[in-house]
Amino acid sequence: MKMIFEIHAETFDGSVAESKYRSFIKSLTLLGGNWGLAPDSVIPPLDFKKESVAFINWNKLFKKIVRYSLFFRYRNMLYDHHACDDRVYVEFNTPKVDYEELIYSVFEFYVKEFDGYFASIFPEELIYEDFDLTRNKNVRKYVHRFCPVMFVSNKLCQKAFGVSVEQLAKVLSGHVEKVWYFNDGIGYIHSAKVLTPEACNTFDQAIKNRLVEIRG
Repeated sequence: MKMIFEIHAETFDGSVAESKYRSFIKSLTLLGGNWGLAPDSVIPPLDFKKESVAFINWNKLFKKIVRYSLFFRYRNMLYDHHACDDRVYVEFNTPKVDYEELIYSVFEFYVKEFDGYFASIFPEELIYEDFDLTRNKNVRKYVHRFCPVMFVSNKLCQKAFGVSVEQLAKVLSGHVEKVWYFNDGIGYIHSAKVLTPEACNTFDQAIKNRLVEIRG
C-alpha cells in the first residue's frame, strides 16, 4: 500500500530558508539509517529560481522511497496560510519500509528537526477521498481528518478542534496505542499496523464523535 508522510512548518519574516535547509541536512546526516542521509550524499542546492517556493527532489538519496520532496517558501510577503509553509512530502510503499521504525522513532525526530506544527501518515487513497473536504481549507487553522499517525501543535489544536492538547489526549484515550507531548504539541499513534482506508475512516469518525462529547 502506498502511504504519505508529510510535515508542515510555519515560516516567519526574518528567518532564513537556506539556514533551515542546512540544519535539516545536518540532522539527517547524524540520524543515518533508512531515513537519514549518508555522509557522502550529494545534496541538491536550495534554489528559488526567482520563484516564491523552492522545490528539492531527494528521490535519489532514498532508494526505498517512491518520492521524497522538500518545499521551502521564500521569506518575503508571508501571510497566515499553509501556502507559506515549508514542507516535507514523502511517498512510500509499506512492504519496502520499516513502518514501526517510522512511526515510533523517525516520526518524532523529523517533526522536531523540521519544527513542524502539523504532521501525518496515512494511505495515499485518502487524498482523493478527502479532496472536497480539503479544497480551499487552510491547514494552519483546519484539520479535516484524524489520521492513523498525527501531530498537531498546541496552537493548531486550539484553532482546529477548539480544545487544548490535554483535552485532546483525553479524547484519544482508549483509541490509540500511544499519545505523547513533544515540540509544543501532541502526537499519537493509533496502531502499529498499516490501516486500510476503511479502518482509517472508522477511527476518524470515532475520534470526531468523542470530540463532540468532550466539547459538550
